[in-house]
Amino acid sequence: PSLDCNSNGIPDECEQGNPCSECPADVSGDNYVDVTDLLAVIGAWGEEFSEVDVNGDGIVDVSDLLEVVGSWGPCE
Repeated sequence: PSLDCNSNGIPDECEQGNPCSECPADVSGDNYVDVTDLLAVIGAWGEEFSEVDVNGDGIVDVSDLLEVVGSWGPCE
């Protein structure tokens, strides 16, 4: 399992904009897109250049939310 030393729901190796998964909507890094990822996106709403910016457009917004919902389930 990945470390999350700051308890923000995002594995430490995934912070600082480093992709850690072939499944970008899996912001928690647990290989599953679920409520944890949804809550992380909602919690970072409006943040610029956040590691929770699923689509990489520079801001966490409805586009990221839609990516999470559209990717719901196990990462393949």
